[in-house]
Amino acid sequence: MKEKKKLIVLLVLLVILVGINLRRLRHAPAPPAAQSSALENKTSSIPDPQLRLDLLQKVAPEISVARNIFEYRVRAEPATSAPSLPTTSAAVATPPPRPPAPLRYYGFAQDSLSGEKRVFLTDGEEIYIASEGEMIAHRYRIKHVAAASVELEDVVGGHRWMIPLEQP
Repeated sequence: MKEKKKLIVLLVLLVILVGINLRRLRHAPAPPAAQSSALENKTSSIPDPQLRLDLLQKVAPEISVARNIFEYRVRAEPATSAPSLPTTSAAVATPPPRPPAPLRYYGFAQDSLSGEKRVFLTDGEEIYIASEGEMIAHRYRIKHVAAASVELEDVVGGHRWMIPLEQP
């Protein structure tokens, strides 16, 4: 009797398994050969994906970008033409170039009640918040906060920088 019950359960499980497999076959995707022919029909209407530089040149023949928006750089100061001096054979000692500003503009805030201007400056690792006359990193003093720039002074080295208030 037990053997008959086991056999019936096994047959029922086998019928369920066959039913599940038949159901899967009905809903199975098309074979790869049929898929590739359907894909070929679709791609024939897609234009060539190569970049056509000749067409871009017709639209904008001379585009010159002076600033890379993905890099922060201090604006280059315009070259001033100095009057030409007579050249001599003696070498003239030129002072070393001024180091770049150690801090960059990060943000700006102004108190609506008092009108106090605060700037947010960064050295790449830390963000400093200061107003006029305050010290940053025990070395730099905010001399003046204007509408378009911040004057920064190095109290140790004596250098001064004008940092423009613009997003990098």
